[in-house]
Amino acid sequence: GQLCTYPITSGGFPWVHALTREGDVWKWRPEQGENAVPVRIPELSGIVEISIGEGYGVALRNDRTVMAWHPGSGFTPPPPAQVQGLSSVVAIVAGVRSAALLADGTVATWFGRGDRSPGKYTAIPAQGLTRILKVATGGGTIAALRDDGTVWTWGVGNRGQLGNGDDRHRLVPAPIK
Repeated sequence: GQLCTYPITSGGFPWVHALTREGDVWKWRPEQGENAVPVRIPELSGIVEISIGEGYGVALRNDRTVMAWHPGSGFTPPPPAQVQGLSSVVAIVAGVRSAALLADGTVATWFGRGDRSPGKYTAIPAQGLTRILKVATGGGTIAALRDDGTVWTWGVGNRGQLGNGDDRHRLVPAPIK
């Protein structure tokens, strides 16, 4: 199994998610003075991996499709929905901008908010990025490790997080020098 949570952001308690050996995902939300009761998420079965980051969740199914949801939407978050535009996914990472590593060594990303509406997620391939081994995300910034040892970044860069010496956002991946 696997256990995931995300940081407390606005004084509330985070949802905690657990992946069972059987491939089911359960969630619970600890409340002050009460014992939390786990509840199975019916849309998430046949799952092999989950990732929760910055209030967004993604799950990789055994058929290599991906489900996404916003687990931080209060007491009744919208149900998970399949991310469109993906195939042959080998790894996932959740965040404001979630990402999937595909079997052909490419990466596709999508916004955790579901194209600004709950339940609608569409992945977009990262331009010019191939031979990727690992991918990470945080705060809207994405980093990818290529098989030649170079690290490529794109996304939010307002505080130098892209590692390119300036504070501009970048839509297209580029290597860190």
